[in-house]
Amino acid sequence: MSAGNYKLNEGLLAKMTAKPMEGISENLLKQHFDLYKGYVTNANNLLKELSSGAHTGQAAVDRRRRLGFEINGVIMHELFFENLTPDNTTPADKVKAFFSKYYGSWEKFVAEIEAAGGTRGVGWVAVMFDKLTDTITTTWVEEHHLGMLANMEPLLLVDCWEHAFIVDFGSTGRGNYVKTLLKHIDWEVVSKRIAAAEAGKQVERSVKK
Repeated sequence: MSAGNYKLNEGLLAKMTAKPMEGISENLLKQHFDLYKGYVTNANNLLKELSSGAHTGQAAVDRRRRLGFEINGVIMHELFFENLTPDNTTPADKVKAFFSKYYGSWEKFVAEIEAAGGTRGVGWVAVMFDKLTDTITTTWVEEHHLGMLANMEPLLLVDCWEHAFIVDFGSTGRGNYVKTLLKHIDWEVVSKRIAAAEAGKQVERSVKK
C-alpha cells in the first residue's frame, strides 16, 4: 500500500471566495474548507500507518475500514468545491440539452437534485454517469462512501451534511441551501466533466501538484 500523498488545494477556496457568493457567506465557505483540511490530514495519516505496517490484526482492520470515509472525504470535497463559483450562473444550452436527454427536461433535472437533497441523513447528492449503459443516476451517498456507485463518473456533487449549510440556513434549512447552491454551480466545470465521461475518460479534479 502506498503512503498518503493527498495535498490541500488552497486554490479551491480562493476560487469560491474570489467575490461574495450571493446567499452563502464567506464564513460558511471557510469553515467548510477547514473541515476538508481534516480529511486530507486523516487520509494521509491512515495511509501512512497502514503502509508502514505499524498496526496488525484488528487495529489494521479498523484503520482499513476508515479509508473509504476519509479518502472519499477528500475527493468529494474537491469535486464539490470545484463545481462551485461565486457567480450567479446559467448553464449553456448544450448542458441543458444533455441533462434534458436523460431526465426529460431541464426543469425535471433540477427538481430531482432538489428532491434528492431532501433525503434524511447526512451525505451527498451525486449525479453519476455510466458510459457503458449510457445512463445517469442521481444517487444519495450516505456520509462519504455508503451508496457511492462504482465505475461511474461524477458530473455534479452537492454536499448536504449539516456543516455545509447550518451556519447560513439553520438546522432545517437544507432545502433553501440546495436551491441557493444551484444558482452557483460552475456549469463550465460540469460541461468538462460531461465531455470526459462521454468520451469514456475519467473525470479529473483539480489537484495541487
